[in-house]
Amino acid sequence: MSLVPFKALPPESRLFIFPAAGQLRSDAIAKATPMIEAFLGQWKVHQQDPIVGYQIRHERFLLVGVDESTIPPSGCSIDALTRFMKELGSSLGMEWLDGPEVLYRDSAGVQGATRAQFATLATQGEVDAGTIVFNNTIQRLGELETSWEIAASDSWHGRVFRLKEAAAA
Repeated sequence: MSLVPFKALPPESRLFIFPAAGQLRSDAIAKATPMIEAFLGQWKVHQQDPIVGYQIRHERFLLVGVDESTIPPSGCSIDALTRFMKELGSSLGMEWLDGPEVLYRDSAGVQGATRAQFATLATQGEVDAGTIVFNNTIQRLGELETSWEIAASDSWHGRVFRLKEAAAA
């Protein structure tokens, strides 16, 4: 089996981030876990077993890491992963985001908004340059701790939405 603990993967591993459209309930996570492990345990890249791990974070994101030092994922294997994620979402009665939804953190947890909604929140002062946003474009496991959850001012969000500086506490 090629499935390893997520933390055992090297930092240069390829990272795929699948954000859920809403919070993953504990029963959905319990149902999804064996399905994810079964798929990743038999996932093939050019008829070889990649070294792969996964983690669910913040009850909102499924992270899949692949150690590319042995065999990098191919177009076909990435397509298979994407198909599996759609099937997983269907079986759980939920959807994975693949569009321009903005995911950010507020006092209630991880929130999602369309770009238009996020712009309105910015205008209303409900989000600002200090708001933590999720940069789901990162591609390496080592970037998770430094470049995934970042202040909006350090991401494209700060430029696109012209966010105001955070109010002094």
